[in-house]
Order: sequence, then C-alpha cells, then structure tokens
Amino acid sequence: VADEPAKATVVTEHLQFLGTNRLPRFDTSMARKIPKRAGMKDVAQRAGVSMASVSRILNRDAAKFSPDTVERVRDAAKELNYRPNATARNLFKGSTSMAGVMVPTLDFYGVVESLNEVLLDNGHVMLHAWNPKPVTTRDDQTEAHIIHQLVERAVEGII
Repeated sequence: VADEPAKATVVTEHLQFLGTNRLPRFDTSMARKIPKRAGMKDVAQRAGVSMASVSRILNRDAAKFSPDTVERVRDAAKELNYRPNATARNLFKGSTSMAGVMVPTLDFYGVVESLNEVLLDNGHVMLHAWNPKPVTTRDDQTEAHIIHQLVERAVEGII
C-alpha cells in the first residue's frame, strides 16, 4: 500500500509525457469475443417447451410436470450451460440481495472478510468499495460519489 502514491505519480508523469491527462481507451478490436449467453428462450427451444415451463421447472416447481419433461429441460439447461439472469430475477423479486460495503482503506481487510462471510451465509453478495484517498477533507466528494455509485447499483444497504 505504501507504493500506491509512487505508482500514481509514475502514471501521472507518463501521461503528462504523452501530452494527455487521460488513460488510453481499451482497444476492443483486440478483445476476445464473448459468446452469447444462453437464455431461458434457448433452453425452451432445445427442450421443446415454453419459457414458462422452463421457469417453473428450474425454479423448483417441477412437480407439476412429467419426469420426461423435467429431464429434457434440465438436460437442455446443462448442455447450454444456462445460468439464470440475475438482473431479470432481481426485477421480478424486487430485491438485489446485494450489500454495499465502503471502507476508508484496505487496512480493514479482516472486517471486510468477516462481513463478506456473514453476508454470503445470509444469501447476500457484497459489493466492496474503498476511497482511494487515505485522507479526505470535508468538501471532498469522493465518498459521496462512491455511495451514489453503490446506490445506483441497487444495493439494499450500505455498511
């Protein structure tokens, strides 16, 4: 952590040498293309059932369906490496199950680790952020910006 200011100074000096104050943009033409994620519609088509049936079967309401249909849907989901869309699920549930945790420095690792364990045990995911400035003044808006970013990500609470 002691080297962080030195690294920041080197980056700043390098950018000034290049005649800019901005980091270069990532060249997406060189990026590996991420294949389209399989959705519920894909599973339904593969299994030969409706999207509603896929939803009910994969969300623990399979008792209303024949064992053959349940097996086809589960096999299709496995073959396609289907994973539920958390954003869609959160909209339906009206809950993100995420808690924002903001700490002043990384010196609080033990506290953050314990919070993460408790949150996971209770079905929540932690979104962790820290203020990159070790000391802030009253008029510094960094912490307010971090809190706004956590709220925009629909965390259910901020610690």
